[in-house]
Amino acid sequence: MEDKNVSPQQWRELYNAAIELKKLKPWEWMWDGEIFGVQDPETGEVGYCCVMGRVGEHYAMAVYLGSEGLEGHQKISFGEVDPQSNDALHCQKCLMVSFEDRDYLDPKDRKIIKRLGLKFHGDNAWPMFRNWTPGYFPWFITPEEAGYILQLIPQALDVTERFKQDLTLLIAPTPGQCLVRVPRSGPDGLIWEDEWKEPEPHPEPEVVDLSLYGSTLENIRETIHLSADIWEIDCFYSSNTVRENQERPYFPRMMLCVDQETGLILFFHLASAHSQWKDEFIEAFLENLENLDSLPGKILVKENGFALFEAVADGLEIEIEEVSDLPVMNEVRAHMEQFGE
Repeated sequence: MEDKNVSPQQWRELYNAAIELKKLKPWEWMWDGEIFGVQDPETGEVGYCCVMGRVGEHYAMAVYLGSEGLEGHQKISFGEVDPQSNDALHCQKCLMVSFEDRDYLDPKDRKIIKRLGLKFHGDNAWPMFRNWTPGYFPWFITPEEAGYILQLIPQALDVTERFKQDLTLLIAPTPGQCLVRVPRSGPDGLIWEDEWKEPEPHPEPEVVDLSLYGSTLENIRETIHLSADIWEIDCFYSSNTVRENQERPYFPRMMLCVDQETGLILFFHLASAHSQWKDEFIEAFLENLENLDSLPGKILVKENGFALFEAVADGLEIEIEEVSDLPVMNEVRAHMEQFGE
């Protein structure tokens, strides 16, 4: 559902809440690493709030949704993902209220603001509301998300104002805990209280069922010999979007395989946002192997691909190693992005 499903009354309340956030300017005393949570009264999911703008570049408040959202924020904060890279876009599962220059807004945003009779002037003055989901272009919020933001902003203002008076407010009594504003039912509506909570564990990645490919693995193993070649394999989102039938634009997932010594692309495969991409990648990987004269002696993959290819490599008696960086792959990807893939 797009922004047209958010009611005019919700929009008015959203912009009024954003105006209050902008007046408070919590980024003047908070850093983006100072996280607190607000539990969604409807779903029970905890969103982890982050105030941005201390360095004076991008003024916003993001709420990272659940353990997956929090993990993505931490990867960027701890330097595991370059915040300036395309990969950073796909680490962020959040709702964001940001303050932009007018030219940065979509015509839909400007139409809503005009319809409400609101006036904003100057740099970083225009509120914008977006859903950020890995694999998709940042998009307009739904009525349900609007409702959560309206519950969230007053709680965020409460915490940020208290933090200004007490800089120890967010220091957890037990390592790993986070201060969370939790709603309770009261006689006159919701009552919000502080509670220290540990984030829910992030689900383990699904493992591909290799029994579906048993005969293919056996045929490859028996007919194609191992070599001394080293391959680098990476799974990531393309930098180019695809839009189907006016739906939300998405970034196709890509599997890319390069020869470490020559830097040549051996093969790649694109999967759509709606596909079973893990199965697609395994099938494409095995299909390409069947057409080669030799197998690599070793495969290097990063964390996001190790769980996917480990069993396949073991089944083919290929050494596989999880690494933190793929230098040749980085050069190939940079070249592809420079020339539009």
